[in-house]
Amino acid sequence: MSKLQIDIEEFTKTANLFNSAAINCKSSEQRLKSVTEDLLKNWKGDTQKAFQKEYNDLIKGMYNYDEILRMIADDLNKIAQSFQEADEEIKRNLMK
Repeated sequence: MSKLQIDIEEFTKTANLFNSAAINCKSSEQRLKSVTEDLLKNWKGDTQKAFQKEYNDLIKGMYNYDEILRMIADDLNKIAQSFQEADEEIKRNLMK
């Protein structure tokens, strides 16, 4: 028989790290957007247009990154909660 051992606190701690990373990601995204907009205001020419096109293509991937991190955090919290509930139910049944 397989042995299952998990540390619920470790799941919660990891979920919190993912949430923190999502917040940092969003903050970084906003700073990058701001400095890039400032840069583009004073930059004219073909290289500016080429940069802006490439930047716009690449930045699209960042828009979903923080949401993915939050989804992972939510999943980890749900897993921890499920194991906690199962553990409590087993404990209640053993104490009957």
